Amino acid sequence: MSTTISNIPGDGTFQANIELLDSGTSAIVQGALWPGATGNPNTETPMTGSPITTPTPPGAGLVYWIIQVDTLTVPGAISVKQSTVAMPVPDAGNILIFQQTLAPGNTDPALVATDVTPDQ
Repeated sequence: MSTTISNIPGDGTFQANIELLDSGTSAIVQGALWPGATGNPNTETPMTGSPITTPTPPGAGLVYWIIQVDTLTVPGAISVKQSTVAMPVPDAGNILIFQQTLAPGNTDPALVATDVTPDQ
């Protein structure tokens, strides 16, 4: 699944394309922080650190996770935070660009592997 996320209203801080890979354990993030988001009014800063490892669905309970991008310490650096208690908040100097709640594994029969192939 791929999605483009922009913070266009207001200051237009960032634009990111986030692709959640079929493996379910990683994501590709491409994007940039626009001038002013990092304190540098003249330069667009590319996001770095992709691909990233994402949490896997839990056996029980929920996993809350976010992708954040740094605007201060290492401008453009992306990272993941996760919690089993509540949705994490971005670290100081970071911008939230994606959040998701994972529930226990999908039990949809169409997604469960079986020993039967289509020609049997």
